[in-house]
Amino acid sequence: MTKSGAVIMSVFAGVWGIVGVWAVRPSLPWYGIPVLLTVLMLVAASRRGAAAVPPTDEEAAHVGRLVGVASAVEGVLILVAVNVLRNVGRADWVGPVVAIIVGLHFFPLARWLPARLYYATGLLLVAIGIGGFGIQDGSQRLAAVSLSAAGVLWLTSAVILFAPSGR
Repeated sequence: MTKSGAVIMSVFAGVWGIVGVWAVRPSLPWYGIPVLLTVLMLVAASRRGAAAVPPTDEEAAHVGRLVGVASAVEGVLILVAVNVLRNVGRADWVGPVVAIIVGLHFFPLARWLPARLYYATGLLLVAIGIGGFGIQDGSQRLAAVSLSAAGVLWLTSAVILFAPSGR
């Protein structure tokens, strides 16, 4: 688990957060909350020192390939799922399905990197997605899933950046 992983998760948490705020349609200042949290995480990441033992170029390339494969599969699955859901008239299920796909993509990363924390991240995101199907109102579902997913990703980033075992 690296500082760059925390940065990437913080940015995606910000996206989830903005979608969650959008789903409840509040006034403009509320959008500042996920933006501020993301900026704070990015500032924290920039102030963290480098890893105690920096990876070799070969190790960094290997990790890059693993993350690239997992992310590419995730992206393709999300695109397919969004298109299928829209075509079958269930666009209101996009949030939970995307949360499940994103959660599932953490399991191979947890094994391949290895990063045990990612098992918890993946499990929580899958649970959030499944739980989202229990919310009847579409905008409430999207808000709950998106804001919860953002929270999980920010929490994972914070553990990576601040917990002694997270580094």
